[in-house]
Amino acid sequence: MRCSNCGKDIPFTGKVCPWCHTDKSGDQQKYALGFVFGMGGGVLGWAIHGIGIALIGVFVGTIFGFVASSRTQS
Repeated sequence: MRCSNCGKDIPFTGKVCPWCHTDKSGDQQKYALGFVFGMGGGVLGWAIHGIGIALIGVFVGTIFGFVASSRTQS
């Protein structure tokens, strides 16, 4: 995972960036929700029409997960 503050690679399990010492729990939530909604969108797309729609579903689901997690944080 990359730190949204300094841009360096950091472990996903850490709560604080070891380089700039900022809280990264919000970034973890964005990655997790993006993954869950992305996979859900891919499965739904596959069930509807096949691989092309599944790829679109992964993309749209991931974007939805990132937007949903940033709205709940504020």
